[in-house]
Amino acid sequence: MSSSEQPVADKPITVWEVAQTLTGFLLLLAIGYSWLFTLTFINRCNIRWNKQNYGLETFVVTAVDYDANGEFGPDYHLDGEVAGSSERHVPRLRRDQAVRGKGDLARLFPAGTKLAVYYNPTMPRSIIQNESLRVLTAEPDFWQKEINLTVWLGWRVFLPVPVMATIYLLVRRENFRRSQLIAAGSDVAKRGRQAVD
Repeated sequence: MSSSEQPVADKPITVWEVAQTLTGFLLLLAIGYSWLFTLTFINRCNIRWNKQNYGLETFVVTAVDYDANGEFGPDYHLDGEVAGSSERHVPRLRRDQAVRGKGDLARLFPAGTKLAVYYNPTMPRSIIQNESLRVLTAEPDFWQKEINLTVWLGWRVFLPVPVMATIYLLVRRENFRRSQLIAAGSDVAKRGRQAVD
């Protein structure tokens, strides 16, 4: 058997091929990570764009609702009245206000409880990401906190994917370049062996 007829060994996996696979996986993780924050970020933008329509009002609690089997964990909200309209409100709870059931929620917010809220009757009634955009908990420095939260979320929505996509493309380009060099070197070696034969 001549040297040209010898079986060719399997091409070894290079470090750059492993790096390309790894960065591709990390890119998928980055997309998923950013998506986790996207809807909440959109809520913040909607609130900010409609700031002029929010007015400081009083929300009077009439009942509480708790669903332990929500799509992303327990869902809860308060039923009540604000500015003469029946509304739902998802209060912002402190860390020490753990809610494990309807009873806990009712103890924190018994019927007749009055809460300061920002109310915007032009927003949809649906609860998105455990938040009603019509009725927001009025807190000190509320609007500044919204700006800070929007920026914090924005970094997580817009930064991971472009960074990982850039790294992935650079690694892929370098992997392709090196594979071309290896292939060219193999062709030169093969022609050299053929010349000797």
